[in-house]
Amino acid sequence: EEPAPDTTTVSKADSTDKASADSTTSTPDSAATVETTHTIFGYANRGQYFIGSEIVLRELDSTLAQTGIVHRSVIADTLGTFIFPDVKLTQPYVHIEVLGRFNSVCYESSYNGSNFLGSIETYADVRKGDTINLNVLTQMQAKRLPRYMDKGYSFDSAMSALQSEISALLMLDTLHTDFNKLNLVT
Repeated sequence: EEPAPDTTTVSKADSTDKASADSTTSTPDSAATVETTHTIFGYANRGQYFIGSEIVLRELDSTLAQTGIVHRSVIADTLGTFIFPDVKLTQPYVHIEVLGRFNSVCYESSYNGSNFLGSIETYADVRKGDTINLNVLTQMQAKRLPRYMDKGYSFDSAMSALQSEISALLMLDTLHTDFNKLNLVT
């Protein structure tokens, strides 16, 4: 089940937005930008996020600096489903993060006190598709990506290197799917 389109809001970053105030805002990579429209859909897989937990998509430039385009939506069901309809972007890179309460045991429908506040995130290139999932592997990748970019890696080469390193570390060497294309629930 998908949330209604009116559950998504779009805003330009400003100094009152805590998340955007913590990082820089930049201009697009080129003077001649082309706006593309996407419907971003996916699952947030870290236990079971409570329905209504906020999920935020931020457009980034090729250096991971925020452009100021921010879209907000909510977790729609117990599978962690989210949708951002009619996302207009001038850059292909996005950062998606959900911060909310989740059950430590997946698919537990009743509250028994075993829920935690936490976040999970991913970076993605929307040119590779509009289905983007968040999971423990994307979280590991997201925490290291800025360091690789600071070392001079391009977005694609950094994501590829991190996928290889994390796959080797967890003995997932035969996994040939981008982490943000994996749905660990269904």
